[in-house]
Amino acid sequence: MEGGSLSLRRKQHEAMLRRDFDGLVQQLSAMFAVHKVIRFGSFAAGRRDLLIDLDILAVIDSHSGFVTRTADLARRRHAGIDLDLLAYTPQEMRRISHRPFMQHVLKTGKVVDERRPPLCLGLTLDRG
Repeated sequence: MEGGSLSLRRKQHEAMLRRDFDGLVQQLSAMFAVHKVIRFGSFAAGRRDLLIDLDILAVIDSHSGFVTRTADLARRRHAGIDLDLLAYTPQEMRRISHRPFMQHVLKTGKVVDERRPPLCLGLTLDRG
């Protein structure tokens, strides 16, 4: 019976991971300041066991410091699963993109939402 119970718990955990991940992406995507959402870590790699959490990196416009910004986003979330949420500004991303951890996130992570910057109005296109 214990094997069946463990299998059921795994399925429930996987369903909760998926539900909370989808809800979190919707929440972040609805925020005007969020440019990009990247899923990384075990969940992005396809693991679905009972020990994994959600690892999310958000690129966001903000004047707040890293800790304040990340805490503010974490407080707004509505999820029941453990979450590692990192919130960097575009400038911070450019500054730290060479670091090993960030290289790993960018190489193995999956972009799940991205806003394209608006086209500059003063830009002219070559019609030649």
